[in-house]
Amino acid sequence: MSVARAFWQRFETLHAVTYFAPESIAAAKDAGLKGFWMGYFGFRPLRSDPWRQAPSRPPSRTSPLRDGAAVASRRLGAGVARGPSRHSGRELAARALRRAAPDVETSVELNDELRSLSMQASVLGRPMYAANRSVGVFDDPVQELWQQCTTLREQRGDGHVAALAVHAVDGVEAHHPLAAGTGIDPETFFANRGWTADERDAGRVRLVDRGCCRRRAITAAGAELRSSIESLTDELAVAAPLSLVERLDGVARSVVASGVLPFPNPMGLPAVDAQV
Repeated sequence: MSVARAFWQRFETLHAVTYFAPESIAAAKDAGLKGFWMGYFGFRPLRSDPWRQAPSRPPSRTSPLRDGAAVASRRLGAGVARGPSRHSGRELAARALRRAAPDVETSVELNDELRSLSMQASVLGRPMYAANRSVGVFDDPVQELWQQCTTLREQRGDGHVAALAVHAVDGVEAHHPLAAGTGIDPETFFANRGWTADERDAGRVRLVDRGCCRRRAITAAGAELRSSIESLTDELAVAAPLSLVERLDGVARSVVASGVLPFPNPMGLPAVDAQV
């Protein structure tokens, strides 16, 4: 496993509590948000601002992996504007991290290093990263830790969108080789993203035409395509020293061991699975 991928598994694990922790689920329910993706957008105000301002517009093409989620949110009939306040998601994430991983308090010593790292990349072509990088420092060190992991996550995520575009793979298509390559039921992804069965099937047909899929199985060409996308995503991500990845390892494993995150999950996040 590359250092970049190992780093992603760890900071994404800390970030992901904001969607799955009981605190977040309860707050989303109280705010009238329905389903995984409504909570996802509601607790990510930087991500959801375009839909707050113009909920009737077509989904933003800057985030193809989440186009279906935006469609789903409109079909559910609950406005993202009803979601939690701008700071509540961060506060709830910090509360969940303290409960799930008591050792998180010792990990806040990494904040300065993580922030320095998260400020290194260019914001060109990275709207989600740019928005998160502009967020100020928080008095609560665990909130700050969560925010720095989130900023790094968005930097990598924007790069992943670019890697998909380079390989001419859209959001629907991206999930077929992901599901086949990981052995995860495709419905784990598609049922939570709001794409119709016709859209899902059309995406698979396009991949079959490219020689990347055969029915539900990934071909050698499909595996190579997925590997190329992931390699480019790693290359475009901020490079972290191995020592930082190792120091983030313990708290990430504590989060996984707490059971707060489901595996498999709609994010496609695997459990931290290897020593570095």
